[in-house]
Formats: sequence, C-alpha cells, structure tokens
Amino acid sequence: MSSVQRIKKYLDFKGITIQNYESSVGYSNGAFGSQIRNNGKIGSDKLEKTLSLYTDLSAEWVLLGKGEMLNDDKTNEPNPDYQKTKTQKGGFIDETIEQKLDIIIRQNKEILERFRNP
Repeated sequence: MSSVQRIKKYLDFKGITIQNYESSVGYSNGAFGSQIRNNGKIGSDKLEKTLSLYTDLSAEWVLLGKGEMLNDDKTNEPNPDYQKTKTQKGGFIDETIEQKLDIIIRQNKEILERFRNP
C-alpha cells in the first residue's frame, strides 16, 4: 500500500471527504482523487502539510506502513469532531503553526529513534 493509499484509508476512517482533505492541504480540486485512482505519489510539501494538520496520523505509518495508523497518544476510533481541525476557504485551524511544528519535530525524532534502535 502506498502513502497515498494509506492517507485515503485514514480519511475514510475519520470520515473526512477527499474534497475537504484537498482543500486543507492545498491540492487543486480533484488532484488527490486522481492520485488515488492512478496510484500516484504524494509530494513532500503535501505530506508535511498533511502531518502538520492531521496530528493524530502517524508519520511512520504513512511513510513506511509500519506501526499503527494513529499516534500512540490518540485512540483508534473515528472522531466526529475532527472536522474542526481542517481548513477550508476562509476557514480556520485549531492549532497554531508553532504547535504543529513542535509536533512534526517530535514525530521526526521518534521515527529517527526507531530506525537507530529497531
């Protein structure tokens, strides 16, 4: 399963539409859906944006297919209130950019540590 397919699995699990996901990470309308249909790849910019916005999504799972889909500090149940963390045109994001960068840095450190100490 590719990173694109794993992100689609996550979106389905959380009840997030492809259109809302595309809007939140800056895809043009239909671009991610096209990648799913054509077994496309995700660019690093979209991957970074995805992991910064959807903080319960495990970077290791998306990139490598290892571990759990959701980070350890989150439950593996769909969250009906998750829509609040997405952006839309004129929308909002619950967390600040600084908080998101801290999360990315923490996840990167965890991934590196797992590779160093398998």
